[in-house]
Parts: sequence; structure tokens; C-alpha cells
Amino acid sequence: WCLNPGSLEKAITEKTKAIVVVDLLGNIAQMDEIISIAKKHEIPIIEDAAEGIGATYQGQKAGTFGEIGVYSFNATKLMIGGQGGALVTDDEEIYRRCEFFVHHGIDQARQGKYYWSYEVGYNYQWTNIQAALALGQLRRIDELVKIKRRIGGWYKENLSDIDGIEINFERPGVSNTFWIVSVIIRPEYGITKERIIEKAQEYQIDMRPFFYPLSSMPSFEAYCGDKDMERANPVSYNISPYGICLPSAMNLEKEDVEYVCDCFEEILQK
Repeated sequence: WCLNPGSLEKAITEKTKAIVVVDLLGNIAQMDEIISIAKKHEIPIIEDAAEGIGATYQGQKAGTFGEIGVYSFNATKLMIGGQGGALVTDDEEIYRRCEFFVHHGIDQARQGKYYWSYEVGYNYQWTNIQAALALGQLRRIDELVKIKRRIGGWYKENLSDIDGIEINFERPGVSNTFWIVSVIIRPEYGITKERIIEKAQEYQIDMRPFFYPLSSMPSFEAYCGDKDMERANPVSYNISPYGICLPSAMNLEKEDVEYVCDCFEEILQK
């Protein structure tokens, strides 16, 4: 469910300033093709690896494919730091520019002035406690990914016999972290994600909906103009109503996963 290179190239116009590639749910897109397209059109790549830290594509780590990579350490992610995240880049100019913005637009090196903002900046600085928490987990990232992949394997094993559903995909050459195990249900079941979430509550199971297309939200309506966004993004709009994110906490045991899968199957059969 990641960015399709063919669709990407069709969407590029003279107004395109950057390509944002999302490592959705711990997966990685076809980066070789995307990088080739980006170079051809001389457009930088921003890799949103918020959900993909620890994943690899042909041995290369998520977040290292673009001019900029970003990670998230909020409470639901694989690595948590009490909110916040990290930005990585090999470009010295980008790094210095970002360093400038994270502290109120202050550049003490220019004139030695402190608390003197040259531009409107922000306060994106972390506390030492948050940084220590995230660093401790970064040092055991391989262990955390192993746990997530084990949980993903349990789900695949228990859901494999259910017709008409599609679980997280892992393309050859990609090591998916299965940050959140998700399922797309065929419309023929006649049940939407919101209804499944509601029914799951009866079994004392919390689920969350698969992402809604950004262009379907009121907050982005002004940026869509007169475009028919459903026609422009048919895959997103077709799968979103039928996508469910299953419980994927790090402390799940095999018996927990089996219970979720049994209840999920019961919901689909009703």
C-alpha cells in the first residue's frame, strides 16, 4: 500500500517541489524506481519513515533514501520518546537550516547574540530525558523489530485461511517491521471499518481504522481545488473504507493474537 512509481511520475508537474514517500505501516516502497524518477526530474525526496524505523530495502535502512528522512517517536511507534522525532540528512546546508528553525530562528554564530531571532522559528528541542529514552530503544531496535515481525507472523498464520482479506505485504528485498498489522476486507463482506471497530468492542478488543485519504479530510479541502480526488487516487479511496489495524502491541502473546483472529473471523461471518 505504498507509493506507486507509475502513479508518482504521472502526478509530477512544474509545481512539484518534493516527493514525499511514506514507509506505510513499516513497509518500504519501490525505492529504486522512485529515486530514478526523482533524479530524472531533479526533485528531492523526503522519506517519511515515521512508521518504518528498523525496516530495510535491499539491505538499506528506512529513512536513508532521500535528501531528508524523518522518524517519529510518539507513544504508538516502534521506538517511543514521549512524542517528538528525528530528522536525518547527509546535506550540510539542509542540516544547518533545520538546526536554525528548531530553536526559534536563533543563530548565535552570526553575531553572538542570544535569544535573537532572524526568522520565525519554532521550539522543537527535546528534553534530555526524552532523548535518553529514545536512544536506549534505538540501541535495541533489532530486538524490537524482531518482536514486531514475530507478531506479524502469528497474524499471517491465523488469518491465512480467511478468504477475501489482504494482510500487510512484504515485497522481495524488503524487510517489513509490521509496525501495525492491517487487513483490507473485500467490499463483498458488506461491512466497513467503522462497523468492525464497533463490533470488536463487544469482544473487548480495540482496533483502529486504516488511514483515511488526506484529500478526503476537511482540513485539506482548500488544497484540492476542483480536482476529483477520488478519481485521482482510486486505490486509496477503494481500500480505506475496508481497512482495519489490528492490535499490535509489543507485549502481545500468541494466545492474544489467536483470540483477536477468532473474534475477527466471527465478526466477518455475522
